[in-house]
Amino acid sequence: MGYHTTSMQPLRMAIASALLAGALAGCSSSASTMPEAEGHRLGNYGVTALVPSGWHRVALRRLPGARVPLEVASFPAEGAVLTICNPQAIVEQIPAGGALLQILQDSRLTSRHGPGAVSPAGSPGDYKPLPSPFRLGRLQSHECGEAYNVFFRQGGRVFQLRVWTAPGGLSHSVRHQVETLMETLRTKPS
Repeated sequence: MGYHTTSMQPLRMAIASALLAGALAGCSSSASTMPEAEGHRLGNYGVTALVPSGWHRVALRRLPGARVPLEVASFPAEGAVLTICNPQAIVEQIPAGGALLQILQDSRLTSRHGPGAVSPAGSPGDYKPLPSPFRLGRLQSHECGEAYNVFFRQGGRVFQLRVWTAPGGLSHSVRHQVETLMETLRTKPS
C-alpha cells in the first residue's frame, strides 16, 4: 500500500503543475494590452473591426462611387444612409451621447468621388498611419456638417473615419467604444 501512494505522488504533482501553468497563462492573457471589446467583427472591402455589443449596422442605399467599409450606430437606426456627405435622416435619430460611425475608403478614382468622399489628393504615403493607441480628439467642422473626422492610412489604403453625434457630443462610454473599435480595425493589404 505504501508503494501505491508514493507512485501516485509524481502523477499528482504533474497534474498540479499543468493546472497551475494553465491558470497562469489565463491570467497573463487577460492582462494583455489588446483593448477589451465585445460584439462581432464586421466590415466590407477587406476592412473589419470588432463592433461593440449593442451597436447596429446601418443600411446604405445608392451611394455612387462611395466605398463604405463600415457604417454602424450605437443605437438601432431606422432607414438608410442615402449620402455619405449628409446622413441627416440617421443623424436626427442619434440619442444623447450616441453616435453614427462611418469608415470611408478612398477609391482613388477622382471621377467617381461624390461630395464628401475621402480626398484623393496625394498618395497614400501623404497620410499618417492610424495612431495607436487611438484617441478620437475634438469635434471638427466639415463641409458636410459637424463630426469627428480622422484621415489615416492603413494597409496601403487611405480611409476617413467620421463619427456623427447628437448635440452635446459623445458620452464617455460611447467615446471609449469608438476608440476601442478603431483599435481593433484590421485591413487586408491593397
